[in-house]
Amino acid sequence: MSGIRTVIVDDMGPARAKLRRYLAEDSRVTVVGEAASCRQAALLIAELRPQIAFLDIHLPDGSGIDLLDRAGPASPVGILVTAFDQYALRAFEMDARDYLLKPFARERFRLALNRAIEQLPHQAATRDLGKGRQYLRQMSFKDKSGRWFIDLNEVDVITADDHYLSVRRGGRVHLIRGSIRALQSELDPDAFMRIHRSILVRIASIRALHRRRCGDYAIELKDGSTAPVSRRYHEAIRACFRLRSL
Repeated sequence: MSGIRTVIVDDMGPARAKLRRYLAEDSRVTVVGEAASCRQAALLIAELRPQIAFLDIHLPDGSGIDLLDRAGPASPVGILVTAFDQYALRAFEMDARDYLLKPFARERFRLALNRAIEQLPHQAATRDLGKGRQYLRQMSFKDKSGRWFIDLNEVDVITADDHYLSVRRGGRVHLIRGSIRALQSELDPDAFMRIHRSILVRIASIRALHRRRCGDYAIELKDGSTAPVSRRYHEAIRACFRLRSL
């Protein structure tokens, strides 16, 4: 079985059938499973590791938004599907790629699918070598005088800025077109970690972890700047520094 692994999560049979029919028209994707509840979907995602998931927001035992939240950094690219538009803001806060409002037309579906596929890591960007995986070591940007290269060992923090990445090194900021999800898949997880849906930091640049009054946390970097840590990534922080608690 080939193609981009995709799952459909919806408690309504006709809704699943419509998505399955539209997906069958695109040779880039393969539907590897379907679920009608959060519990079924969580097991499906853990077992099949889909790259894209179409998720209904209202499910009998929870929400597609909660599924994305619990899956953490390893979650598939999510496209949330619902008849209610009031959840759009929270959907994007959970890093959903798009938000399909029922009933949706075929063209709107195709736009959402294309956006999701664009967020997947490029297969040619990294490759497996005999001694292990080769991760991205440099990024580049272009200006009027030519193309410049950035050594990732010099980068402190990378922030998503719409369709661009704001890359900060040594107090200077460079804008590079790309997505934070796709970039994260190309970076060495022992060198960079995601602490927020829109922020990647170089682990060696972290100087301290501070608790804020609201119960959230922020990291302090060696240059004195700070960045918020989303609750979604608390476990990643604990694992990285082998902490029992934050």
